[in-house]
Order: sequence, then structure tokens, then C-alpha cells
Amino acid sequence: MHPKKATYLMLFALGFLSIGTQLYLVRESMMVFNDNELIVGLVLAIWMLITGIGSFLGRFSKGMLKRNVLLISLIMLAGMLPSLMVTGTDVLKVAMVPPGSMAELWQVLVVCILVQLPFCLLSGFLFSFLSIASPDNSPAGAYSWESLGSMASGALINFLFLWILGPFQSLLIITGVYLSLVVIFTRITAGNKEFRAVLCVSVVYLVVLGITNPRALTEKILYPEQRVISDVETPYGQVVVTKNQNQFNFFENGILLFSSGNEISNEENVHYAMLQHPDPENILLISGGFSGTLAEIIKYNPVRVDYVELNPSLVGIASRFTRQLDHPSVRAYGTDARR
Repeated sequence: MHPKKATYLMLFALGFLSIGTQLYLVRESMMVFNDNELIVGLVLAIWMLITGIGSFLGRFSKGMLKRNVLLISLIMLAGMLPSLMVTGTDVLKVAMVPPGSMAELWQVLVVCILVQLPFCLLSGFLFSFLSIASPDNSPAGAYSWESLGSMASGALINFLFLWILGPFQSLLIITGVYLSLVVIFTRITAGNKEFRAVLCVSVVYLVVLGITNPRALTEKILYPEQRVISDVETPYGQVVVTKNQNQFNFFENGILLFSSGNEISNEENVHYAMLQHPDPENILLISGGFSGTLAEIIKYNPVRVDYVELNPSLVGIASRFTRQLDHPSVRAYGTDARR
């Protein structure tokens, strides 16, 4: 492959890395900032603004065309930032926002800017530079290759990764693909010395990232004085189950859904409603059954209880910690209750 055409490969890799990083950063921000839709708009707005600034600065990068070492160093740095960004979001949130309180808008803004600034500036800069360095010197052609990488990454995440992998496992694979393409790019465009250096750094970084457990660190700071016994990434968000003494706490996207052992609350939720009917037989329960609500309903010996949760994964996760679904009258559904 001609060295100039290798820039297409790097544009594909940059798009592959950028959209994967963006998706998991949005999901992590939603989780730590209480699942507020405003957060999505804020994260994306800052992402586009800083990336645009980086792209503008990239127009002055013609002097880098013959400085391969600097270019490859910047490309490598971009691949090492995504996992740090996701971890940094959790750490900064805990550092700035007291436990149990909702972050103010300015705090979210500061966290988003600090986390996104290095990567977005760098990715925007690299896109402009690679557009200049491409064979046809065409932003349209460069954007096509970058978009192709974005589509590939987005499809993998939505149709595969979100169903079977956590965010850091997914980012490890995305980073691995990106760094593999960087190694190929270096082999084509640089000498053997640079190629060996990039290969060595990439392998060491991926091994270190693979054997460390960033999620264990973030769990300790996001759920203080609780023992995390389950942490599952689902298409609907992150579901975390913690244990404190004999109480189980179920969180989705950082929000407490329900806790076990609160008998007074469960009795109030169930008995006032059930006593409105002389002989309740067919019951519809929408969410919250694993808190103990199902156990209270079963006391009435109903013929059938239809229990509905929007997130089907939550049913499978919660059933590991309770036997309430084993009752013959209970039928669980993972779907939208409005159906």
C-alpha cells in the first residue's frame, strides 16, 4: 500500500475509536449523573465544540507532514485516552459532588470539559491533518473513511458489545483494534525502529489495561460502604446490585430502584390496593417486585401475577438473589408495561 493511501486506514481507525469512545462516555455520564437526558445533550455539545476547535487547529498542521515520529506519537496517545476518560468521569464526579446529592449543571459542565478536552482536541486535530495528508487532499473523501469506521464501531457496540460486555471490556477491544491499525499504519509509513516501538508500546498498554480492573475502582468510589455483588451492562443501562448487611440494593444507571427488607413500605404498597377487592385473583405488578412486593402479593394466594419490568436483564439479575419468581402463580415479563 502506498504511504499516502495508508491515511485512509488511519481515518477509518480514528472514526472507529471516536464513536466507540463517545457512546461509552455518554452512557457512563448518564450513569454517574442520575440518568438525566439533559446530560446526553451536554456531553454531545461539548464533544462537538471541542472537536471542532481541534479540527480548526488542524488546518495549521501541514508542517507535520514530514514529522512521522510526532504524528505517530499523537495517534498513539489518542488510543490511550478512552479508558481514562470513562474512569475520570467517575472520579471527578465523586470528587466534586457529595454522596447522595444531585450534581449541579455547572459541575456536570466542568467534568465534561475536563474529561473530553484532551481526546476531542486531539481527534479533531488528527482528522484535519489526515485529510490534508490523504492522496486526494479532500475533506469529503476523508470524512467518508472516518464515517465508515464510525459505522463499524457503532454497529459492533449496539448489536454485540452492549449485550455481552461491560464498558471497559468493550473499550479494551475497541482500543485493541485501533492500536492494531496504528501498528499497520506505522509499518507502511515509517521505519523499522518506529514500527518496533509502536508495536511494543501497544502490546504493553493493552496487557496492562487488560489485567487491571478500572471498574472495581469506580465501584468503590460510586458505592461507598457497600459491597458490589453484581455489575452488568445492559442495553437499557448499567444494573448494579450491592449488599449492605442483609439488604440488597438494586441500581440502574446510578439510581436506586429498590431495596430488599423494607417490609413496612412493601406492605403499604400492596395491602392498600389488594384490600380494594374482596377476592383478588389476577394481579398486574409493574416493576419493583424484587423489593419484597411480590412476597406480599403472594400472601393472598392469587391465581396469576403478571410481573413486568422494562429491562429484561433486570429480571434475570434479580432472580439470582431471590426466589419470589419460583412461585407457580408468578409470570415475569421483560417488556414495556404499556403493551
